[in-house]
Amino acid sequence: MVTSATSSLTDQEQSIIEEVERHYRDSTSPYYLSGLGEYIRSHGIEVPAGMRLKDFLSGTFEGRLLVVQDENVPAKIAIATPEQEDRVTQLLSNRSSPEHEDADLDFSRLPFALMAAFCIASDSGNRVFFRTLRPLRYVIRQSPPDQSHIEIDPQFRPSLADAPSVHNLSESERRGIYQRIVDWAGSKGLDLKSFYYDARPARIGRPISATSSSTNALQRLVEAQEPSFQRQVRIPGDIAVALMKLP
Repeated sequence: MVTSATSSLTDQEQSIIEEVERHYRDSTSPYYLSGLGEYIRSHGIEVPAGMRLKDFLSGTFEGRLLVVQDENVPAKIAIATPEQEDRVTQLLSNRSSPEHEDADLDFSRLPFALMAAFCIASDSGNRVFFRTLRPLRYVIRQSPPDQSHIEIDPQFRPSLADAPSVHNLSESERRGIYQRIVDWAGSKGLDLKSFYYDARPARIGRPISATSSSTNALQRLVEAQEPSFQRQVRIPGDIAVALMKLP
């Protein structure tokens, strides 16, 4: 007698397949590994200690779920069903190719806090919200403080095993974060250029007035830090003077 490939799966493991299938019924976007990791964690599904999530998925769901890794940005990993493999592979390739990038978007003008938020592991148990009023910053909470805070959903953040240090990013990691920021902003209807330091206050579907009185680069640098860290910031005097002269 031939045994079905699903007969050896537990109910929880079968639910993972159903979750991925549901995603591709409802969405045209790749189902990133970090997002599925959040689903697995929140549903109490155990992954063997010491085993990477993608290895667990590859071994447990062979032939049912496929790990698709972008050749240009290795940190970008999605999970697909066999039927969706080719389309997801193409989506990842298109999103990391130079011609896909927004040539007018200057990532160097985005706040450091935004980059840092996208380095927080998705399976750490934390929810991350980005404040779209100035001062622009992120907070880690179980619920948003107010409507100006927009969640950076787990699927846009790396898994714990792949979470990089924002202070020591490789070019590949940096490109991966840039793309996740673009994908996140697109899903939320946000204009990333409104987050530029020299731009008008950020908008979320309607004008939002600035709440910061910052008038120079030094103030903006301090405001970009976590509130609990702002009083601890130490900047050499000559650098502080130079920053104060920058608008």
